[in-house]
This record gives sequence, C-alpha cells and structure tokens, in this order.
Amino acid sequence: MNTKVLKNAKVPIQYNGDLLESKMMFVTDYMILNFKGIPIISDTNGLHFTAREYGTAAYKDVLDVHIDGHAFGTMYLTPRSPILPFDNIQFKFENSLFYTKTGFQLLNYINRLLNTLEIEFHSVNRLDLAVDYTDSKITTRLLKGITSDNFRISGRKKEIKFFSVTNAGYCDFQGVQIGKRTSDRFLRIYNKSLEMDSVKMKPYIKNAWRSNGLQGTVWRYEYQLTGKFMKKLKGVTLNNLFQKDFLISCLELAKKNHFEIKQNTGKTEINKERTLDFMPISLIRKIAKIPYLYIEKIKRTISESLIGQKRIIKGLVRGYASTGQNKNYLYPLKEILKDFDLHEWFMMKVGYYFDEFKKMATVKNLSYRLFTKHYNEL
Repeated sequence: MNTKVLKNAKVPIQYNGDLLESKMMFVTDYMILNFKGIPIISDTNGLHFTAREYGTAAYKDVLDVHIDGHAFGTMYLTPRSPILPFDNIQFKFENSLFYTKTGFQLLNYINRLLNTLEIEFHSVNRLDLAVDYTDSKITTRLLKGITSDNFRISGRKKEIKFFSVTNAGYCDFQGVQIGKRTSDRFLRIYNKSLEMDSVKMKPYIKNAWRSNGLQGTVWRYEYQLTGKFMKKLKGVTLNNLFQKDFLISCLELAKKNHFEIKQNTGKTEINKERTLDFMPISLIRKIAKIPYLYIEKIKRTISESLIGQKRIIKGLVRGYASTGQNKNYLYPLKEILKDFDLHEWFMMKVGYYFDEFKKMATVKNLSYRLFTKHYNEL
C-alpha cells in the first residue's frame, strides 16, 4: 500500500500553541455509580424521594432524589435482569451539580445518601470527563489535517466520524467522534457553543464558562469511560472520584494509545512519527492547578476466557428460545455483548444458533423475526 508523504506539510513543533493562549476548564460532566444494599426509603436527613410511575427495561423502580431542596440525582432499584445482583442500585447525578458544586460538597452529599439508606459504594458504571476550551481554529485545522493525510492516528483500528456544515460553500468542521459508544472509552471533540445555542437548556454551563474566563466559541474535548474501563484502574475509591488530580489522571490514561496524533512523513511504523500533543495533560493540570498524580492499570493475572463468554451468550439465547422467547433473557445478553464488545460477532452467529435450536423438538416455533423485534426494543 502506498503511503502519501507530505514533504511540505506545515506542522508546528508544538501543535498546542493556540491552546497555550486559551482559557480552559476541566469538569466531570456525567457520572453513574453502582451501589449495593437493600435500602428502606424514607424522607429524612434532608433527602426527599419521589417514585416515578414507571421503571425502565433494566430496573423496576426509579426514584428522583432531592437533597436540601434541590435536585440531586436519580436512583434505579430492583433489577429486572437475572444477571444483575438483586441488591444492585444505580445512581445518576443531576448534571448541573458538577458545574455548581465543589467535589467536596458532592462527596458530602453522596455520603449522606449512603449513610441514610445504609447502602455502600460498589463501582463506577459510567464517567464522562471533559475539557472546555476557547478555540482559535486549532480544532478545525486538526480535523482538516486528519482528513487530508497531513496527520496520522496511532493505536488500534477504530471508527471515526466527522461532523461538519457548509459555510460560504466551504466545509466547516464542527466535531469528530473517535471510537464506538459501546467501547470501554469513547472520545468526542465538538463545538460546545453550537450545541448550547441549539439546546438552550443548560445555563449553568455558560455561568461556569464565564467564571473561568471562557468567551467566544467554546469547544469540548470529552471522554466517556465505562465501568469496564474504570475496573482496570487502581485507586478507584468514592473519595478519589471527586478529586481533580485523580480524575485528570483517568483522562490521561484514557487518551493513551487511543487518540494520539502523528505527523505524516511516510514512515512505515506510525509510532516512529513525531507526536503532536493536541490536548497536553500537563497544560490541563496547570490550568486546574493540580499537581501530578500517578495512577496505573491493574495488572491482569487471569485472562478472561473468550470461549467462556461465548458459552454464556449461547446459554442465554438457548434460555430465550426454550421459554417461548421470554424477553427477560435478552436484558443480560445485551449487557454482556456491550461489556465484551461482541455485538458484531453475535449478529453473525445468532442465525446459526436459531437453526440449531429449531432442530430441537421443544423449540420448533422459534421466530427470528420476533427475536429481532424483542432485541431492538431493549
């Protein structure tokens, strides 16, 4: 395969030159935590619980939680899925709190919730970390450089989607998406000001921008981290999840070997190309006034068995087929496919499973069309 060599590509030694002059803001934008316990729900200690009329596909009971008179978050209890522990609870924070409260205040709130309900923190379900920054066309230059082969992207093969609009007949880039939402980490870089102008539902974000000196067009660099990614990290405690030094280190590990920009000079090995640090972690620490904190991934002493995962999946499909296509088996099935990124493999195999099960006397009436309907409804 011929590699396009760009001998005259104008690439600065430090591609983050514009960012050095920009205002920046580091923030947690989204968090879902997993708890364990069987709580007795009652309004006390400044907490107020309001049950919703309907649950979700995964949880029977959903409660809106207020603390000291303002929205705190949403609790999901009583799992419908047989693969989830019966005492599993999920808690999603109210988004505005990350922009209006300190980490210390949020930690105090969550400890009040846990102590009042006599439940305990178990793990992270999802964590979104973002850097908002004023942009001097650096992002659009980066995106154009990638699409025109000025730059290369290191790491494993990954899905990349670009978003743009036309401006005076020219392509005006508005963002890029790196990876799949089903992956353990997922990156978006996009024009946050444009989104805010179209949505107009989050004035607290604009207030935070003003407090941090962000004016004009604001862009967002945002990683979505799943529970699978967070399980690989050391030091994931409830206290650390509200400490900026720990969170910035999580962002650093997410970025590593995922979205690293390289100058394209036509070298055979991409890792020998010069790195162009688009979002320097050292700069984020400086802006946030946070010292360096080293965290690392947990060394895997026991490798997960791919064969074992596939056996569980086939077993759930067999259970679905042998019970008259009971949808309850599909809830844990989709969770496993998501956790182990086996959706594409499964869609190629499920037809063979159905042919095999139809040969069994107990499942002669198995309908693939009904399965597709059930699967897509979840």
